[in-house]
Amino acid sequence: GLADAGLVAADVVGHRMREFFAPFEGLYEREVVPAYARAYAGERFIVDVQMGAAWYEVRYAPFAWDGQGAVRQIFVFSLDITDRKRMESEVGALRSRLNDVVTNMEDSLAILDQDYRVIFLNDQMLGVGGLPREQVVGKSVWELHPWAADEARFQFKKQY
Repeated sequence: GLADAGLVAADVVGHRMREFFAPFEGLYEREVVPAYARAYAGERFIVDVQMGAAWYEVRYAPFAWDGQGAVRQIFVFSLDITDRKRMESEVGALRSRLNDVVTNMEDSLAILDQDYRVIFLNDQMLGVGGLPREQVVGKSVWELHPWAADEARFQFKKQY
């Protein structure tokens, strides 16, 4: 809101929107003008916009129409998503690091989902099975090793 930007209503009333984007060279022409054109053409959409170190999710939607159906007013709502963007970046970095570890580890590793489908396997695991990655990822353990289903049922019955 205005308070987040250190402003009060009197600071904004009577000013053109372009003035508030002046510190962010070219942002108004690059982001706001095309977004307004899309909204006035009747489109409803959401964009993420960076302003300096801050990020905003901006929602645009037609709001009022004239008698011939042309958009006369649009609704624009923005939400500060700086923390979300920072966390997404951190998660991406962690995911990349984890991927490096499991890809380059010396042990064989396969990760299965709840239906026992292979969702990841490292190169060492590929060496064990001898199949190309494309023939393994997305397949269930039972499809790759039909004998394993029988063995699993046998072990289950033996225990219970």
